[in-house]
Amino acid sequence: MIHSIPFVATSNTDEQALVQRASAGEPEAISELYRVHSPSVFRYFYFRLKDRYLAEDLTGEVFLRILKGFPRYVDTGRPFAAWIFRIARYQIID
Repeated sequence: MIHSIPFVATSNTDEQALVQRASAGEPEAISELYRVHSPSVFRYFYFRLKDRYLAEDLTGEVFLRILKGFPRYVDTGRPFAAWIFRIARYQIID
């Protein structure tokens, strides 16, 4: 039995490749981006709202918006997390 080794972004280049795969619809890459970034997005919301359930809901919404927004995503050389947290910030404002 072959076990898959989870992807761990060790550099900006690795994450860029992961983002490209996710934007192409690769489920494993999408799942990995969620696994890597969802804890920090959840903390961002929880710290500001002090409501675990709302923070969980908004975290899910952010990743839905990421999936819908991949066609418009442009790599500007900034970390992918910067784009994620811009979306999260707009969720707080809404």
